[in-house]
Amino acid sequence: MIAANASSSAMRASLRESRMVLERLMQVVRIDEGLVPSLRDCALYSAALGLGGFPAVSAHLELLRGAAPERVKLVADSPLTVDGGGQHAWVVAELVVDLLVAEARTSAAGGREMAEARVLNVVEPEELGVAAAIARRHGFAVALSREDEAGVRLVLRPASADAADPLQRIRLEGLPVAQDLWWQLFHRANEALAVDTIQSRRHAGPIRVEEDGRVVGRQDDDETDFSLLIGQTAAAPPPSANGIAKQGA
Repeated sequence: MIAANASSSAMRASLRESRMVLERLMQVVRIDEGLVPSLRDCALYSAALGLGGFPAVSAHLELLRGAAPERVKLVADSPLTVDGGGQHAWVVAELVVDLLVAEARTSAAGGREMAEARVLNVVEPEELGVAAAIARRHGFAVALSREDEAGVRLVLRPASADAADPLQRIRLEGLPVAQDLWWQLFHRANEALAVDTIQSRRHAGPIRVEEDGRVVGRQDDDETDFSLLIGQTAAAPPPSANGIAKQGA
């Protein structure tokens, strides 16, 4: 974690810890595993770009429960029009950027490397702003405008050579967040973890620890002190496949 000024209630969370907390929060609300990496990054970009960010993440998570990307439909090719099927903007954002990048690269053969799309029927449409950061990974910039209450227009063009990379800025500067809010989210995210017991520690990661302390699966250099857990009950919920995080709370 990147340290904050001690006299301030604000802090800056590192990229690693932000990803960890956001990913675990998505596990807590039982978001489908296949969606977690994309939605986690959308949450990061929302904070980096000054959209809803950390203050709104709990509300966004509730809207993401039961996310169904199969409801998103391409309803027209020219102009490119996507019906979001009532899904949260984060569910739609990466799909729309992929379509825009593919169209821009196709049109580049004709000397016009750009593309535009209209997105309809999404929840929290202002969060489509994360598309700017997603497109930057492909070397493009995206401009958004609200056409009316029903739709958002996205225009994609090649990014300038000196265009800012939001992910790099997070790496260097961290993400600003109020300390109280951060710890609230941090402790809720820990609900995704298995109970810390002898059993869960013995099955953590790609190794197995026998009852006598012998480590199986890597060099016998494990420093886990099982004496710290003496007295804990062995009747604990079974760990997940990776021994660290479980789905749900």
